[in-house]
Amino acid sequence: MSDRGAELAALCKDLVSDPSYITGRRTYPRTVTMDDVADVALAVQHEVDEAIRMRDARAAEQGLKLACERGCSKCCEEIVMVTLPEAALLARWLRRPENAGALAAFRSRFAAWQAAVGDTPKRMEDAAQRGDQAEYVRLHTDNMMSRTMCAFNQDGVCQVYEARPLICRRAHALDTAELCGPHPVGLGRRKQIDFPPLEQFGNRMLGILWAGHHAAGGARMRRDALCAYVMKLVDAAP
Repeated sequence: MSDRGAELAALCKDLVSDPSYITGRRTYPRTVTMDDVADVALAVQHEVDEAIRMRDARAAEQGLKLACERGCSKCCEEIVMVTLPEAALLARWLRRPENAGALAAFRSRFAAWQAAVGDTPKRMEDAAQRGDQAEYVRLHTDNMMSRTMCAFNQDGVCQVYEARPLICRRAHALDTAELCGPHPVGLGRRKQIDFPPLEQFGNRMLGILWAGHHAAGGARMRRDALCAYVMKLVDAAP
């Protein structure tokens, strides 16, 4: 393990050493930079990718077919809510010179996306804060019914696939994508594989992201829409 790898492993362990760091009830006592939390998010994504490969292998063993493929973008019509670390990672990825085209394309689509979603992300998080899951789902579903495409998607293809957040990595459908997308009575009714180890592992990794979110100054237990969060961070970069 590299020195940086060992440093990040120690940081991740320390971040979840107190549940209050995860919930934001207690301030993490050490300085954590945006690069630190971006690296934490990258490490978490790599770990979850390995668990996803295990899930996909289990599906193949059971003769199940994953429907997801390039150009399938129903999931991209959802408002993706993320914590600060994953937004910081994507903003850093976009600032790389080799990704200038993706950044320019994102900027060109952002205003239309923002106008379409309006204050829905804030209202979703307000509902989450109140514990009103029904209202959260209603707002989420209504937005999907409007077919508002993510500003990172161009012609059905994710332009930031390499740096996409956990929720995008874990999404999948079995057999057919025809059941993906919104329905008047709730979110998509697509078939999915039941793989508890991934869910359990993913929830633990989410705890690390929340702790990093709070340690780096994120609003307590409040996420933001991926596109909006990334735009703020890209514009705030020196």
